[in-house]
Amino acid sequence: MPEQLKHTALLLMTGFRKGDEACFSTIFNELYPALCFYGYKMTEDLAVSQDIAEESFLKVWEKRKQFEHWNALKSFLYTTVRNASIDWIRKQATASAALRSFPGAQQNEIAALENLIRAEFLREIYSSIERLPKQCRKIMQMIYVEGKSSGQVASVLNLSQSSIRNQKARGLSLLRKMVHLPIMIACVFYF
Repeated sequence: MPEQLKHTALLLMTGFRKGDEACFSTIFNELYPALCFYGYKMTEDLAVSQDIAEESFLKVWEKRKQFEHWNALKSFLYTTVRNASIDWIRKQATASAALRSFPGAQQNEIAALENLIRAEFLREIYSSIERLPKQCRKIMQMIYVEGKSSGQVASVLNLSQSSIRNQKARGLSLLRKMVHLPIMIACVFYF
């Protein structure tokens, strides 16, 4: 390692041990992608590998005072990710064996998870609709919550259908920004 990099690593580790969040953030940004990739190669599940990497960083933060050197820190993180990935794989194997012993249990579990996701997503959408401007909110609720057509909404609110379409487009645009899931919004509202 070149002398300049050794000096930078030393300063980074010193700040990290003292609890400097900027140093932690630098370490996190440097190592997180590689740790996720390492965990993913073992678990073949991106979300799980990300969770494992994040949990590993929580552990290292709690034990930060014991790390003197960059290599010791990296070694600890990779070992932690490896062990957590192996534990996850073992739990999955046990759960899979249990699910296979109950006919239909896996489909019920998947359906329950899909329903949970759908319910949580709709909760977020309805919460976001409540934060829309008053007229836009009223139109979005009438169309998407009450199931009224644009013509019915125009009639009830005494507005033109083009005004309703404009407010609907504005509402969808604002919701996409609020929820940060534009594809899912389109799926929920258009299908």
